[in-house]
Amino acid sequence: MGCDATDDVNTEVGTVAMYIIDYTSNELQFGSTLNVAKVSSQVTTLPVSASLTQPTNDLNGAVSLVLNTTGDQLFDGELSEEGTSRIFAPVLLPPGDFFRLDNTIPFPTQLDVLDIEGPYNTSFETNWQAIDDLSLTQIFLDQGALFGRYLYQPSPNVSEQWKWVIILYVP
Repeated sequence: MGCDATDDVNTEVGTVAMYIIDYTSNELQFGSTLNVAKVSSQVTTLPVSASLTQPTNDLNGAVSLVLNTTGDQLFDGELSEEGTSRIFAPVLLPPGDFFRLDNTIPFPTQLDVLDIEGPYNTSFETNWQAIDDLSLTQIFLDQGALFGRYLYQPSPNVSEQWKWVIILYVP
């Protein structure tokens, strides 16, 4: 029983940045970063799937976004017919907690974006305008992040409550 290099725990991590953008105003409302287990850098498409449970019989439903490669839950939000839903995960920070750049980042025209449960009518270039001056966006872009988005509709009838969930992932 000795110390062996094979006994070392792999401390490498992958990173996820998430932004919550108001559907109507296209303004950044919240953001978050998460560390997840490191996976093969050969991943070429954002490996995220959605699991939905619709509200029934006066009980709220839920939506969960999961990183398929690790099983990590990235997003957990409530669904309700009245639009009184909450986001439970991730822990969200206000926009003022993110460093802003002096100049905006030009939209990367070759960017491949996964529309989770999409396609959506809104161009991702519109969503980009809400995050194009964030230092974190530049860092993830420079690291070759995979991009995706999900339209969180807490209540289909209350569009004022809808949010874009933007996901940036460096495996």
